[in-house]
Amino acid sequence: MASSLRATRTPLVVGAACVVAALTVLAAPVTGSHATASMPDSECATNPTAARLAVRDARDSGDLTAAQAAAIELDLRARLAARAPSSTGLRTRASVSTLSLAASSVTVPVYVHVIRSGTAASQGNLSDSMVSAQIAALNTAHRNARSPFVFKLVSTSRTTNSVWFTATQNSVAESAMKRSLHRGGTNALNLYTLNVPGVLGWSTLPSSASSNLLNDGVVVRFTTLPGGTYVGYNSGDTAVHEVGHWFGLYHVFQGGCSTTGDYISDTPAQAFAQYSCGFSDTCTAPGTDPVSNFMGYTPDSCMYTFSAGQVTRMSDAWGAYRS
Repeated sequence: MASSLRATRTPLVVGAACVVAALTVLAAPVTGSHATASMPDSECATNPTAARLAVRDARDSGDLTAAQAAAIELDLRARLAARAPSSTGLRTRASVSTLSLAASSVTVPVYVHVIRSGTAASQGNLSDSMVSAQIAALNTAHRNARSPFVFKLVSTSRTTNSVWFTATQNSVAESAMKRSLHRGGTNALNLYTLNVPGVLGWSTLPSSASSNLLNDGVVVRFTTLPGGTYVGYNSGDTAVHEVGHWFGLYHVFQGGCSTTGDYISDTPAQAFAQYSCGFSDTCTAPGTDPVSNFMGYTPDSCMYTFSAGQVTRMSDAWGAYRS
């Protein structure tokens, strides 16, 4: 990603053990879903911004390759074109309109699956109020963006299973958990809370929803829900971020400073993940890094926007894969 960092910041010193741990976290392979990297719950996480700055140039395990993103984009274009033929043939992505979904017009049923290792709060046993607060955080984010989507909690299940509680992405434990607990169709959001090691969460993409329905859904670390204990990331925005992937959004730094970037025209190009709220401009293209965007890695305190283009893409992907 060839662009110099033009913003200035006070240098932060992070211990070597934290750097090694972080690079280990980022080494996991990608299989068509997104994960949000994080530091382990240790002294490395007491200052999440400082710890994460140490690995800002490393590729996180949730990013798609350029080829993967391009393939998904081609499939989305084809599906949208098939739904909206023009007089001159199949339309390109740029000329295909959305389904013109009005703000707050689509209700997404939500099934929350609380995975715990015991009955204590520290063992993942989330209260109903925390679950409700997470649904409220999702609704607030989408309402403020004039998104079509409204989230309605259908049920909350609680399962005591120490193996599932620490399931990792693409593991046998994750597969068993989802096969047992998944509810609803492609339009239903299944949200799993557990003590995922090494990351804040991950999500499947809408393009795989119908072909692998039981795997479809979002996983987040239970301490990231509103009122949780993960410092800097405990206002529920991790789930908002991962549900963004579930709707078809990429990270704002996907593609770096390339012309394609995250395939959203109104999110300025960003060379790599940012972990602080301050001004930064990592690409020479117009616009500064969108550090307030939900699809970045900044702390919850400065993450509060979806762009109009992201709302359009979520609507497009909903019509193409989930409706």
